[in-house]
Amino acid sequence: MKIAKIALLLSLMLVLVMAFSSCGDNKGTEGLDFSLLEDGTYGVRANSFVPLQLTLNKVVIPDTYKGKPVTEILPDGFENVSNLTEITIPNSVTSIGKDAFYDCTG
Repeated sequence: MKIAKIALLLSLMLVLVMAFSSCGDNKGTEGLDFSLLEDGTYGVRANSFVPLQLTLNKVVIPDTYKGKPVTEILPDGFENVSNLTEITIPNSVTSIGKDAFYDCTG
């Protein structure tokens, strides 16, 4: 009986952990940099670390970062990310900066 109660308690704890972990921000693709904009939202770009840019081919931009909307792909944000072949942009993004995808040959 005692083992059954412990198993039930552990199961409930697991359900709660899973439920609350899904409430956080969608992190999106690793290797993205976020900049706080004047309006309190965030802009996004590829990390400037060159080897990462060479391997970044599928990107998922999250709709929020640190609890605030991601509303812009920054100017030159993915410039020269030559292997980029697929990008998922959420509805929260309302602006794509100049040359955001310049020289993305993939």
